Amino acid sequence: MKMKMIGLAAVTLLSAGALAQTNTTTRLFDGKFGISAGAYFPQSAALREAFDDAILSVGFQVIDDRFEDRWKFKPDLSLIRAERRGNDLTVAILSFGAGRSFGKSESSTPYVQGGVGLAYFDYDFVAGGTSYNDSRLGWATHVEAGVIMNQSLKLSARYNFLSKQSGVNFSGLELTLSYGFFRL
Repeated sequence: MKMKMIGLAAVTLLSAGALAQTNTTTRLFDGKFGISAGAYFPQSAALREAFDDAILSVGFQVIDDRFEDRWKFKPDLSLIRAERRGNDLTVAILSFGAGRSFGKSESSTPYVQGGVGLAYFDYDFVAGGTSYNDSRLGWATHVEAGVIMNQSLKLSARYNFLSKQSGVNFSGLELTLSYGFFRL
């Protein structure tokens, strides 16, 4: 079930990018399709107890190297995944939002963005003597700031606000490094 949800989210993201071309001169998604990897630092003491202070995060992103000092629509797919001592956690986040850069140079461009979307939670862990086990959809929103370097590399800090599941707050800070491979 996890892989079906993740696959569906990836297909949705890629389809949105393919359909985003409104005409030959204006594109809704204008950037490089890429991958990201980083660390997720959960706010919840229960998640930190079950999985540690930092959890692996990976994802697919459109690295927009041409914000051009205006707000622009951006899709995003992020996957937070952990296994430790028999505990299991998967959170897949598909969000859509807007981003804007501040200045432009060939070497680095700072930016901010925010977004809202859906999150798929699949977890089975024990913390503080309590067992948490469920699979469900919830909401997600985020704020992010970072820098795009050499039009392909992105370093970002994002705070994910995620809906509570089984009384556990899944929100947290995500630090990622992304690389854009090809232009959409």
